[in-house]
Amino acid sequence: MDYHTDDARRGILQPIGRTYDRSQPEDFRHGESEIEHIRKDFIPRADKLLNTNQEELIVKGDSKTEVHFIGHITGGANFDTTEGLFCEMILQVGEDWVLLSEDKLYQTQTCYADVDEIFVWAHPIDINFVAADLKGWPKAIFIIWRLDDNNKIDTFSYGVTSLPRTKGHHKVTCDTFSPMGDRHASSLSFFLGTFPRLKDRDIVAKSLDKREHLSTLSSGKVILEIDVITKNFEKLGVSDC
Repeated sequence: MDYHTDDARRGILQPIGRTYDRSQPEDFRHGESEIEHIRKDFIPRADKLLNTNQEELIVKGDSKTEVHFIGHITGGANFDTTEGLFCEMILQVGEDWVLLSEDKLYQTQTCYADVDEIFVWAHPIDINFVAADLKGWPKAIFIIWRLDDNNKIDTFSYGVTSLPRTKGHHKVTCDTFSPMGDRHASSLSFFLGTFPRLKDRDIVAKSLDKREHLSTLSSGKVILEIDVITKNFEKLGVSDC
């Protein structure tokens, strides 16, 4: 057996072509190549995995009913103001819906109207739910905030809409409204430039019995563009949602 130097004879160097790494398997130390070892160990396990019944490979998460909303808050239109506006979107769902994505509240940047009087927000949204029932389909509550010339922030209008119920691409327009107050609130609005604000936001989407007694003014519109992806909805009795 050849050695690089005479030091190898004294055990300082290893012989050419062989290693004696104690961390390797015994068959490696006896000259079996790594490729031969992979062929004997990995390939049989891969063949066994491929021959396994596909139903046994389905993990628990694969059988859940899911819906995914991907898109953006495009912007706002027909808002009667020249001051800056930003939009806050809050999600509301039923008890049998679980939010998988991190954000339940989305807030855009402050934007000023362009020459076409459009407030371009273009704020991305990525929402993923697991649902056990179709009841309580997600709703989006919008709160439009105004930033005036004195850097004071105040509510401008409110709106609510259900997210699309069919898969594919959708363009959603949500009308908003501004609450009307009493004479005192009207005086504050005139002299201080403030707007009446709802004490309970549930009036927008939940407490409809209270909402019917609310005096409002029509305001602008929020525009959404959303793609809807559904999964395993046939488990809820929906053939093509």
